[in-house]
Amino acid sequence: MKGKVFFLVCSFLLLAGCGSGYEDLIENTASHVQDKLTGSYEDLNVRENAYVYVWDNGRYIGVSLDVEDKSETEYFFEVVEGDYDRLPQYEADELMEREPDYREQFGEEI
Repeated sequence: MKGKVFFLVCSFLLLAGCGSGYEDLIENTASHVQDKLTGSYEDLNVRENAYVYVWDNGRYIGVSLDVEDKSETEYFFEVVEGDYDRLPQYEADELMEREPDYREQFGEEI
């Protein structure tokens, strides 16, 4: 019995330690950016082709696509009650000067 309890506790700790806690936010943002893509980029998997940054416990999020020949590759948002308010470039630049709470490269935490 002690072995089973120990295994369950270890499994729970392992699962709790995995993941960023920003999974839903990142998935929703990737979907939001995906909806903005046109032309040959419509089928691009945003999360697998981008750097993602999160600041202020999810209040701000940035997605920087790693693609060639695309004029718009950076998307920065303030998330307010589930809505994505696009940030002007000067605010995005200010965010990039700060250390993010979370960083991801091509779907993997860095």
